[in-house]
Amino acid sequence: SGGHLLMHRPRVRVPSRRLCPEIVGLNYPAVMDGTPHGNPGPSRGVGRPDGRPDAAGGPPRFTGNAGDARKGRGRRGKAKPPSNPGQVPKPLENAGAAVGDVGDDEEDGEVYEEDGFTADLPEVAVVHPPGTTHITGTCVLMCPPSERDFRSRKNDIELFERPVGGERNASDETLAVKKYTRIVDNVTPDMVRTKPALAMTASYLYGLLDQRAEVHFMIKSKFLWDRLRSVRQDLSLQAITDGFAEGLLEQMVRFAVLSEHELCEEAATVNNPDGHNSHLNVEQLAKTLTSLRHMYDDRAARGIGTERPHAEAEMFSFQLLLRIDSHGRYNVNRSEMLNDLRSARPAVLLSHSVQLALAANRAYHANNIFEFFRVVQQSSFLQACVLHKYFAKIRGRALEMINATYGKQAMPLVEVARLLHCSAEEAEALAAH
Repeated sequence: SGGHLLMHRPRVRVPSRRLCPEIVGLNYPAVMDGTPHGNPGPSRGVGRPDGRPDAAGGPPRFTGNAGDARKGRGRRGKAKPPSNPGQVPKPLENAGAAVGDVGDDEEDGEVYEEDGFTADLPEVAVVHPPGTTHITGTCVLMCPPSERDFRSRKNDIELFERPVGGERNASDETLAVKKYTRIVDNVTPDMVRTKPALAMTASYLYGLLDQRAEVHFMIKSKFLWDRLRSVRQDLSLQAITDGFAEGLLEQMVRFAVLSEHELCEEAATVNNPDGHNSHLNVEQLAKTLTSLRHMYDDRAARGIGTERPHAEAEMFSFQLLLRIDSHGRYNVNRSEMLNDLRSARPAVLLSHSVQLALAANRAYHANNIFEFFRVVQQSSFLQACVLHKYFAKIRGRALEMINATYGKQAMPLVEVARLLHCSAEEAEALAAH
């Protein structure tokens, strides 16, 4: 520590660090609404989005059996047979596809299956009013009463849906939130929420992030991940693709980015099956960004303006940042970014957010660690959350170049930390690998 370190050519494998525990001092609803917030501090460290080392303390890591968090947790496996063997369930196909998928999620040829309510749903065809291709919701609550009663009987009321200190299966219309279901069958208008109900649901869900401080962010994130997916499903069933839908999806993108960073150390493993599934989160994030892109393009083709002129550029920058390089199980083809850029409108391409994303891409692929972290320092908080995925890789490449340049010469640890834009502790860990 602080002495000299003999630099060997390492096999770099440094675990990601949380940018800042529980996003100290950050207003969650403001982040969801896209309120401008700068990227605090200089570019240093592994942990924070601005590159600064983690703050001391913070909440305990989420491990072990999550209890209520386990409800609604997706598991991969074979799809369950239909309750009525004579009829094969068919997911709704391409209805409101611009908003998001309504049917199955497939991952490496396996079906992603939800716990609880999904398996017991009746499986018949979707009902549409005559002469229409989509349904118009009439439910004005966050959860249809029929679903709330059904889940109460099935012991499927989650932590945030119960009154504090109340019974385990007790809930009411002010707490229960409609759950995502993989198969959309037998849908009637009273099961689909209206626009005001969807807006109320989203506002209520994001408000939970600033409540119940004793509940770990992991549990909150899992609950919101499922319930926001249900909101997208209701938008899709009603083929809502206007500015209202854009606003909701933009909030969901920001939350997904925030969760991906905040839970970067809480990955699901054999020993911690209730951990964060980064692959599914990024997959849904990418789908939501694609849906938004279709909405923006459709609005522009019809000559319709927007009340959020900077939101489209912000969303496009997230899409570009996610495609800088492969991360985790999310594989990236370099041609994908080129295709995105070819189809983007000039006003979006010339925006500050998109130009910053392109600068980060250039610096990363040029192995220019100084320029990369200069871009990180200039980025917004959420942009830095995405860029954080590449911190370990670019530091590993920089360390290899240092090894190639200095060979076996000793170098002060503080100098290594300065070159890698991290703390001395992180530089020591990186070099040790």
